[in-house]
Amino acid sequence: KLKLNADHFYNDEAKKIYIENRTAGKAARDLEPYLGEGPYYIKTSQQLLDHLKNEYYDYNRKEKAIFEFNEL
Repeated sequence: KLKLNADHFYNDEAKKIYIENRTAGKAARDLEPYLGEGPYYIKTSQQLLDHLKNEYYDYNRKEKAIFEFNEL
């Protein structure tokens, strides 16, 4: 969405706000320390996306899906 509708976001801050608004639950709570002006402040939308990927992307999802399928 950020790339496809890049013209909808006037600047990087607008992208960050969009990401924050689309994040819910545990991920939203975990982002709170990084959104303020504190020592862990994330400055760019790309850094925010990278942080979320590092925290929540499952690099073994394909292997897990194959294993679960074989267990059926």
